[in-house]
Amino acid sequence: MNIARRYSLLAQYHRAGRPLSLRDARGLARLASTVELVSARHGRLVEVTKRSLVSGERLSYGLFAEGGVLLYRLPRGFWGSPYSRLAAALLLAGRYLHVGKLASAGYGRYVLRAYG
Repeated sequence: MNIARRYSLLAQYHRAGRPLSLRDARGLARLASTVELVSARHGRLVEVTKRSLVSGERLSYGLFAEGGVLLYRLPRGFWGSPYSRLAAALLLAGRYLHVGKLASAGYGRYVLRAYG
């Protein structure tokens, strides 16, 4: 849903594409709620810090998992949903839009893989 929100904001701001309608967003949310997280393996924890340009002091953003792997299972009939193509398109676009906390620092990046 973060990707859908970010896509809609960018489409509206840049007038490039059509922001998602409320109906599409709700259908996408219903479809997303059927997806099951099968396993989560987090990589090593790293502390993310930066130095303030104004005060020169070091600021900490806390610990983040680096290089984790999440495996999801799509339910039967997922691809028959009218919103499945939209979900796939948003996931592919999300690789370039980056989502999540500190996404601009590279922590919103992900790779999609399909297993049969």
